[in-house]
Amino acid sequence: MRLKKLEVYKTFPSKEIIRSIEFNPNGLNLIVDSTSNIKEDSGNSVGKSTVIHIIDICLNSSSLTKLYKSRDAQGENSELKKLLVDSKVQATLELSNKDSVYSFTRSLYSRGPRLFNNKKVTEKQYETHLKKIIFDSKEDKPTFRQLISKFVRNDDTQLGNVIYYLISTSYAVYEAIYFFLLKINGESIVSERQFLEERLSKLDNKFSIYQKDPNIPSLDQIEQGLLFIESEINELIDKRRKIDYLDIYKNELEKNSDVNNQLDLLNSELELLEFEKSTITQSLAMIQESKSNIDIEVIKQIYLDANAFNNNLNKKFEEVLNFHNKMVENRSRFVEKQFEKVNMKLKELKYKQEELLEKKKNQSIELLDEGLLKELNEINIEIESLNVKKGEFLKAKEIQEGLKNELDQVNEELERVNSLAEENDHLIPINEFNIIFKSYSEKLYNEKYLFYYDSEWRQKKGGRPFSIGNLLGNMGTGKQRALIIAFDLAYLTFSNKKGVAAPKFLIYDKLENTHINQLKTIIDLSKEIDGQLVLPILRERINEIDAALIKKSTIIELSQTNKFFRLK
Repeated sequence: MRLKKLEVYKTFPSKEIIRSIEFNPNGLNLIVDSTSNIKEDSGNSVGKSTVIHIIDICLNSSSLTKLYKSRDAQGENSELKKLLVDSKVQATLELSNKDSVYSFTRSLYSRGPRLFNNKKVTEKQYETHLKKIIFDSKEDKPTFRQLISKFVRNDDTQLGNVIYYLISTSYAVYEAIYFFLLKINGESIVSERQFLEERLSKLDNKFSIYQKDPNIPSLDQIEQGLLFIESEINELIDKRRKIDYLDIYKNELEKNSDVNNQLDLLNSELELLEFEKSTITQSLAMIQESKSNIDIEVIKQIYLDANAFNNNLNKKFEEVLNFHNKMVENRSRFVEKQFEKVNMKLKELKYKQEELLEKKKNQSIELLDEGLLKELNEINIEIESLNVKKGEFLKAKEIQEGLKNELDQVNEELERVNSLAEENDHLIPINEFNIIFKSYSEKLYNEKYLFYYDSEWRQKKGGRPFSIGNLLGNMGTGKQRALIIAFDLAYLTFSNKKGVAAPKFLIYDKLENTHINQLKTIIDLSKEIDGQLVLPILRERINEIDAALIKKSTIIELSQTNKFFRLK
């Protein structure tokens, strides 16, 4: 997969191209800073490193702040930040593979969308597409960012180390990375092994915290503590049994319980009677109101209406009126009698309630006076406290045993995965890589360097899986800048020869301090490779190198009057 085009543009209020860069499909791609007589880092102010950062962002780097913050994090370019946010600036990187072209779009402001082939996707989907298209892999491990950072080196860690180019990354991850790149053991085995190694590392760290924390007991201490607590609880239970409390006060307790039950029933009955009393009171009030509000004229009119239909009515109006009044009076007397009954019952129950409450009070005083309840209560509190402590110990035991069991399971899984890998499977691909690597390193250093793998690194104190050394046996981490390029160029050539899906581009920042002879060799090597070498560089550093090649290879030239984002 090669770099085809990088386009940076405003999207608000309308689309406006800021920069459009076409990459050379093969060989050298130079981002030239034509500023002269400047300090070492001032060239970056024109934006040559910005191009590298934006490519990296399109490859799912999260470092948006690198665009407007200085390297020492002491300040930021507020004008540029405002432009990115207000104009909602985006960047689209096009990657090509033969006849296929893929576009990856990132917003250069916080919380902006990601797009793949102009369709909005999540961050996870974006990275999945990148890994599938560039590395032809759907495996979760190693992650895309762990892999691509070897091909886009733009910070001090990446530019200062050949092999171990990531920050705070375990050697197990590096083993997975190079096994993946060199196609050792197969992708699924490498991915599963890395997943298990990372899980094992987290479990080890968690388990070691329990072991090292003086406030957390070990499993041995927990077992001994549980035996002691169990013994203490049993002693207290025996002590509680010896108290004659239950036998001596059994009848009193039963009486007390019976009184409580009677009180509960009585209270319920009282509530019902109070409700009934309230209902009767309301009925009486309504009857009294109907007596005082009777309309004689209305009753008389009813009588006359009835008489009109039946001339033979036997009752006179006065008799009808008297009958009505008697009915109301009878109803009133009946309700009053009901009220008296309920009231009488209430008085009886309340008297009984007072008796029961007094009885309960006396029983409680009798029980408490003996002091046995106090002693029993103290024993129960102590037992409860010990049970709480026992629960804490059991929880700690459960956690630590769970961790230990999980560690055992992960180790068993690792043994299973490792058994699937062929013994000495690494020898052939590493040897094939070294044939290319020693050739490039000899051209740069007049010395043949090799890439070594130690399969027993886990068993050694301070062991590392990989190292760089020359044929004389001098081992090191390979911190020379040009050696890093030789190593990466060697892998690019290796991947082409073996047909391995990998980036066909290498991107570097900060090559200003590379010796001019090595710089010339790097540029010469770029003519031989089947891939792209992208370098931001000062014009004054390359003026004495092949002028025609420099002109042909320059993809963008920046200066103090022509900065990347066209800001003054």
